[in-house]
Amino acid sequence: MTGFAQVKGQINQDLGFSLSLKSVNHRFLDLHFRMPSDSDGLEMKLRRALKEKIARGHIEVTLSLERAGENTFTLNKQLVSGYVEAFRTAANEFGISAEPDLNVILRLPGVMDTNSLPADGDIDSAVLAKLEEALARLNHMREEEGRGIEQELRVRMAHVETAGAGVGRHRSAVLHAYVEKLKSRMAELLASQVESDRIVQEAALLVDRSDIQEELVRLETHVKHFLGLLGRPEAEDRSYDVIRLNRALLAAARERPEFEGWSNIEIVRFFYDWSDPREAPRVVKIAPGEEAKYWDDCLAGGYVCVGWDDVGDLREFESKDDFRARFEREFGTRY
Repeated sequence: MTGFAQVKGQINQDLGFSLSLKSVNHRFLDLHFRMPSDSDGLEMKLRRALKEKIARGHIEVTLSLERAGENTFTLNKQLVSGYVEAFRTAANEFGISAEPDLNVILRLPGVMDTNSLPADGDIDSAVLAKLEEALARLNHMREEEGRGIEQELRVRMAHVETAGAGVGRHRSAVLHAYVEKLKSRMAELLASQVESDRIVQEAALLVDRSDIQEELVRLETHVKHFLGLLGRPEAEDRSYDVIRLNRALLAAARERPEFEGWSNIEIVRFFYDWSDPREAPRVVKIAPGEEAKYWDDCLAGGYVCVGWDDVGDLREFESKDDFRARFEREFGTRY
């Protein structure tokens, strides 16, 4: 979520500061700092505090100093001394008679600094104290935007539900018309040389494949799940952890030179081929006779037959153990 917050604080009567936080949406927590020079220690403290309060987002943190009075510039005497000494050393080494130009020195980076931290550590405690206020304002703005987006998404989901219900109302009529049209067309093509029951069976199979009831149920389920997620705190939904882990894995793969030039889909397929986390499906194929020659009998009788004639009718067994015992007795040496 996007947001912005700015707070001001005072360190002493001559020095104040302005702390601003700006956020935009991002998959992870991405912190960027614009700080005065010599503020590495304070940056680490701010980074640690922000990680505890914000889960994700691209966050820009800007800290600027505001000095009161006329003397708002600070002369970095150590840096100036170093420049002058280096200049004179070079002049003596190469036999050049010259003196350093103060105007040039003052224009060098870091010599005149209006935004450097004071030597004492009072600013750390002052900035960290104001950070809580800045975070509260930032999160308030992000929550306001989130509520607006949630309302818009609910409206759109209502439109999807209405459209799905409208499609469902026409489903029966469309199926009936499709069956009639298919029967008429098959009768024309086959010149009524095939039994009507056979035509009806084939037509029913094609109609079943064209039925959209499954898609309508799936759409309704997805809409309900989506609406259930809206407004739920992120910490209460473990699916967010899975998403973050998947994104972290993808980001780690992107850092490897072996995956250079690969698309996201190619990387995902590689991982699934290498180690599929899903349970391998078990497929059992039963052929009713050689080349399915008993298929019509099975279809008409409503049963399935397998080639274990010596075992007998499977309906005679009360449990799997009884079947296993008979099977081992008849086929134990062959399987």
